[in-house]
Amino acid sequence: MSKKNNKLSLIFSFLIFFIGASIFFYPTISDLWNKHVNNQLEVKYSEKISKENTVEKDRILNKAIEYNKQHLVNMVKDVFSNNEYSKDNLYYSLLNPNNDGVMGVLEIPKINQKLIIWHGVGKEALENGCGHIEGTSLPVGGEGTHAVLASHSGFTNARLFTDLDKLKEDDLFYIQVLDKKLEYKVDKISVVLPSDLSQLAIEKGEDLVTLVTCTPYGVNSHRLLVRGKRMNHFNDSKEIKNRDIDINNSNKNKKTYSYILLILVSLIAIIIVKKIVINKSKKRKE
Repeated sequence: MSKKNNKLSLIFSFLIFFIGASIFFYPTISDLWNKHVNNQLEVKYSEKISKENTVEKDRILNKAIEYNKQHLVNMVKDVFSNNEYSKDNLYYSLLNPNNDGVMGVLEIPKINQKLIIWHGVGKEALENGCGHIEGTSLPVGGEGTHAVLASHSGFTNARLFTDLDKLKEDDLFYIQVLDKKLEYKVDKISVVLPSDLSQLAIEKGEDLVTLVTCTPYGVNSHRLLVRGKRMNHFNDSKEIKNRDIDINNSNKNKKTYSYILLILVSLIAIIIVKKIVINKSKKRKE
């Protein structure tokens, strides 16, 4: 009976450990899965763009630029207040080379995020990447434009914009649209009420992108706005390539440390469980 009890005790202990570990590591695993999905969508998008001829890419880009020229004022609503936007067929046809709603890719090296930019701010967009707010400039750059991108923070399944508050002035983020990579430097960070949309307006002669999420965590009573201004020196491809290599190496190091920590925690937990089982077995024998 004692051997049978020991086996049951061991099975029970490992079951408890498995449940506890699953709860503990669920956010990390979910975030890794979300990153994987975003990466697959990015690959699909990039492959489509690489196969398009220059004439077709220019046509898609020029239609978006023309849209922005006609779009002189940002018409913005608070995307986190369940407001519905009209589904403008023209809007959804622009910057949509795969006809799947993917507009481009947002990369924020400081917080190790690379997210798909979706048309609109529906549930899929806000939970699986970031959404471009319909009614604001399309993110193709140019003077007199102000694109606004939104996503969740504090979301269980993925980090998304959770670490957006870690960005500081002069940090960089990038937008990949078609075969263009646009660089923006953070020049303004604000926390405002949901009704205060004045800072999302188009400014004459400026090329701006603002990233929006809820704050503070768990309360969501305000909105965090991180605004970036387009950098003009982005044509120096050698400088960008070297900087991207440095960023990628830094991110790889962070991932390596995370995996090592994950393995160490798992090993420690297994050792603790094993010791508990052995101690219980010894007490029964005594």
